[in-house]
Amino acid sequence: MYRVVRAHRRTATAFGLILSLASLPTIASAQQVTLPAGGRFVTIGDSLSDNGNLHGLTGNPPAPYFAGRFSNGPVWTELIAGPMNQPFLGGPVTGNVNLAFGGARTDNAVNLNGPIPSLPTQLGTFLGLGGSFGAADTVTLLGGANNIFQYFTIAGAGATPAGITSTSVAAATDIAGITQAVASAGAGRILVSNLPDLGATPAYNGSAATAGAGSLATFAFNQTLATQMQALALANPNTNIVQMDLAAALNIIRSNPTAFGFTNVTSSCLATIACVTGSTAVQNSYLFWDGVHPTAGGHQWVAVYAALLLAPEASAADTAVLGDVAMRSRLAAVDDVLDRALGYSEGQYQRHNGLWAMVTGNRSVMGARGGVAGYDQTAGGMRIGLDRAVSSNLLIGASLGLGAGRLGGVMRSDLLTVDGDVYANYTADAFFLSGALGASWMGFDDLRRATGFGPVDATGSTSAKQWSAAVESGFMARTGDVTWVPSARLQYVRSDIAGYDETAALLAMSFAGRSAEAVLGGVRLRASTLTDLFGSKGRAYGEIGYEHAIYEKQDGVLARFVGNTAQPFIGNAGDFVGRGLSFKVGYDAKIDDKVSVTLAYGAAFNDGAGTSHTGQVRVKMPF
Repeated sequence: MYRVVRAHRRTATAFGLILSLASLPTIASAQQVTLPAGGRFVTIGDSLSDNGNLHGLTGNPPAPYFAGRFSNGPVWTELIAGPMNQPFLGGPVTGNVNLAFGGARTDNAVNLNGPIPSLPTQLGTFLGLGGSFGAADTVTLLGGANNIFQYFTIAGAGATPAGITSTSVAAATDIAGITQAVASAGAGRILVSNLPDLGATPAYNGSAATAGAGSLATFAFNQTLATQMQALALANPNTNIVQMDLAAALNIIRSNPTAFGFTNVTSSCLATIACVTGSTAVQNSYLFWDGVHPTAGGHQWVAVYAALLLAPEASAADTAVLGDVAMRSRLAAVDDVLDRALGYSEGQYQRHNGLWAMVTGNRSVMGARGGVAGYDQTAGGMRIGLDRAVSSNLLIGASLGLGAGRLGGVMRSDLLTVDGDVYANYTADAFFLSGALGASWMGFDDLRRATGFGPVDATGSTSAKQWSAAVESGFMARTGDVTWVPSARLQYVRSDIAGYDETAALLAMSFAGRSAEAVLGGVRLRASTLTDLFGSKGRAYGEIGYEHAIYEKQDGVLARFVGNTAQPFIGNAGDFVGRGLSFKVGYDAKIDDKVSVTLAYGAAFNDGAGTSHTGQVRVKMPF
């Protein structure tokens, strides 16, 4: 893109000295992408990617354009790459390299903007100077608009839909050819962008006729490019061809500008005196700097989008939260039934057949760990069970639970849980041994993942199945009115999470099913005493414990972008952590000789991964 520089040359000269050095934007590092060892960025393109190449040779664009960029600040390519060498200005072809020129065409036809290196010439010059591509390199490729602009200039009022379409199709085909050439030269990854809707830019949105022509050109170009990228991806399995849907990204921004920090997405800042003479913040409240180029604020969002495409592993890893939530829900059910069994060892309940019910509620806040996002969870549920005293020493039982809740954070979802457990307790004098087997199903409905691109969420639904086995052993010792119960527990838990596809305007992913399992060991010391609170006889207790994952194994999060030729990627699921140091206090009140009510509160520090809090109400009703 170059034509707007000519249209605003007089305006640019008039305001050449307005911007002070203090107000000039600096290159942001927030979107910089870390490449594999030995990797670097190479940029081929036009003014949307030019970091000052055309200015270095011709002096265009002049102030108030920022340092030769076609914007009021750094462009997206340097935001994701950092400093970039400029071989056309005498720089080396090593390190990060920017070959893009404002006004460049995708072919070698006569350029109305002058003798500007076309995209094929940029690639040829780079290779001719000894440049090369490696498997760890990422090449960005964006162009085609100048071919369309020049068709409109030449055709004038005689522009036809057929001419617009053929010009756009030819430009997209050129981009496909350059993509193939870069892949054949050994590049490991190519980020290929389509065109933003030209009809929505200030240069074209002034009338229905020009807006329609610009949008038609964009549609023809983007449709052709998408089709050809599909074929190229299949033909070049050793090159990861990543499609950047710039049209969709800017459409999203225009549809909800305030969410992205913009107050004007239709006008040119350069053509608005209050904007061009305003502060950097004022200028960046406009999406467009001139007739077709984004402001630095616009480039920031393009850089954010590009970074999310080029480093998707972290976003994919966010979904590891689902396995974490499902496994902890299963372990909470194990706690319920083993605590129930321990109550019999302590003599809290009369030893006879009993039907019991329990209502629970909890809230957990887990911090981020190992690249996996933190989350908060609230849940409530009900559990019913049936105990049977087989003998004076042996109790067996079963329970069924139903719960619902809400997951918050980067991943958000409604939760539904169904679980079942069988358990047994053997008590001989002061010694006890308890065991439990259980299974759960958890549904994640209205599942939303924050994509990282402004307010855009990706939605979907999935489910998980869990299994567990646990054994706990300890003994009881009494000192005065206090009963001390030290115990040790060993438990195994596994979760299988179903794969699912997301729906989103941008950055939707498809996730493969995955499994996670862990073996946890823990100890706890429980102290209880008979007391009379609230006018009812009962037992007050408190405990301190520690739990750690002895063994854990999680599949990485295998994902791919929906509707994109980009190759699959794997997010790190992190380590499953035990509850670490934990505390619990509670009170078991006997309503009569058969009915009891338990109130309990617990907290765990989860091996430094955040604090979880649990509140519990349990009612036991024998028959």
